[in-house]
Amino acid sequence: MKDLIQSLPVLQREKDTKLITNLSVFLRKIRNENTKAATEKALKEFYTFKPCSDLLKDLNETRCLDYLDYLESKNRSTSTINQRFSLINKFVLFLRKRDLIDHNPTEVIERPGIITSRPTKALTAEEVKKLLR
Repeated sequence: MKDLIQSLPVLQREKDTKLITNLSVFLRKIRNENTKAATEKALKEFYTFKPCSDLLKDLNETRCLDYLDYLESKNRSTSTINQRFSLINKFVLFLRKRDLIDHNPTEVIERPGIITSRPTKALTAEEVKKLLR
């Protein structure tokens, strides 16, 4: 948690105390240490991949799309991109429930698809007959 907060520019840390307080609460609610570490990494990357003037006000569709573009430019796999974006989305939903943001900017963004099935070779009629004998 300290690493995440330290990665934010000083001016933002002083100005965005409300966000940082809620960030701390959000992270404390995560019980699994691996999930907590992945969430901290995703949030740190999300808030530092490009400068922003206000950590709450700059939480918009453009920043979310830019973040996806950033991850793709770093050649992250589709599953990594979706995992990181999912973690960001959970934080955004948390902020939304606390009325810290007006809307969820992640809900209108289409995530990259994952191809989970590979073409399979179907059996010929002759092969099926052989199997059934």
